Amino acid sequence: MVIRAGVEPYISICTGAGGLDLGVDRGSGGLVVPICYVEREITAAATIVKNMERGNLAQAPVWSDLRSFDFGAWRGSVAGIVGGFPCQPYSTAGKQDPDDPRILWPSIAEGIRSASPRWAFFENVAAFL
Repeated sequence: MVIRAGVEPYISICTGAGGLDLGVDRGSGGLVVPICYVEREITAAATIVKNMERGNLAQAPVWSDLRSFDFGAWRGSVAGIVGGFPCQPYSTAGKQDPDDPRILWPSIAEGIRSASPRWAFFENVAAFL
């Protein structure tokens, strides 16, 4: 993938259908672009591919597992990390179970440390804080 001058590359994690990426693209005026999507849900990954084919999302590889994704390999290559990780473990509408397998924040925090981006942008429920 060739990134044009003045554009910052980022990693998109827990991408879903790519809605947050569309917002980041529009909010940045096209000055940031994903160089990789990380999404484990097969239906969401298929939607990402369809959106790339339609030109709605930037072309980039899709990785299927956040926990095995090598963030460190991207150190020095990405300006940011964007994501909307599962809210169910934190939401006051949910069980807030500390053993919920959808708790991904420890892997994400380690990924941020490993990739060492200049910025990170995440969305989640207020109870996460």
